[in-house]
Amino acid sequence: QKNDEEKTEILKAVEGNRLFKFMDKEQKKNLVDACSLVSFKEGDLISKQGTKGDVFYIVHDGIAEVFFDSHTSQKGSELLV
Repeated sequence: QKNDEEKTEILKAVEGNRLFKFMDKEQKKNLVDACSLVSFKEGDLISKQGTKGDVFYIVHDGIAEVFFDSHTSQKGSELLV
């Protein structure tokens, strides 16, 4: 269960992202309810190319680097914070 502070942080991330600008207030509330705050340390692996994904991340604070191999998924690539 998220507390009010966590909900506020998630809402800031949603409202600050162009991807969600056309959502109405109720849609944003539903998205906030479905989201969780996750923190990563510098150098942490978030995702690897070729693995099945079931999570969507919004970078609220900090920088994430994305590396991908456009020629083969066997080599793989990493997304680092």
